[in-house]
Amino acid sequence: MKVGTDGVLLGAWAAVHSNASKALDIGTGSGLIALQLAQRFEGLDLTAIDRDPDAALQAKANVNDSVFADRIKVIEADLLTWYEAHEACFDVVVTNPPFFDELPLDHHDSRHLARQSAYLPLESLVRAAAYVLRDGGSLSLIVPFDRAETLRQAADQLGFQLRRYCLVKGRKETQVRRVLFDWVKTEKPLIVHREELVLELDRNLYTEEYRALTAPFYLNF
Repeated sequence: MKVGTDGVLLGAWAAVHSNASKALDIGTGSGLIALQLAQRFEGLDLTAIDRDPDAALQAKANVNDSVFADRIKVIEADLLTWYEAHEACFDVVVTNPPFFDELPLDHHDSRHLARQSAYLPLESLVRAAAYVLRDGGSLSLIVPFDRAETLRQAADQLGFQLRRYCLVKGRKETQVRRVLFDWVKTEKPLIVHREELVLELDRNLYTEEYRALTAPFYLNF
């Protein structure tokens, strides 16, 4: 998976508590989100996992070419068999999860396979996050709007409280495309903060809010 808007948004928006020291990026792809978090939070050590060998290899190359190589460990691993050996190890989990139901025509197309929710349903993803997070840890992710309710139900059942969310629109007059969520592993009810982000005023004319959020991660924006 190459750099995309969803990943950039999540890496720029995800919340990390000031006392957090260890983060997990699930399905790291190119390593984008892990690199963004390393840039944003100097005291954070990150583990980035991906089940696809080519993706893990690419992420390792990108991390090694960065100034954050000493703080990011890339692992080729299948979350569903990896996570049970890492109970309560992390303060933060971030993920840009797969969201397509249909299988690709070419089952060897790694980009499309990476986007298949059939492999990693939201319920399984949230269960794994709950297992590896310490109490008070956070789960940040981005999903299509039509998956938001499924995610809410899974998070409620697995011991998470919603802290903030952001409705993402392409333009002000269009429908919500994506939802960014920030959940906390706690039994204590939280005050929920609602946000809204519009990406464009017109084609290739970006809003100031979107620029302010993501400009630190682009060379020319």
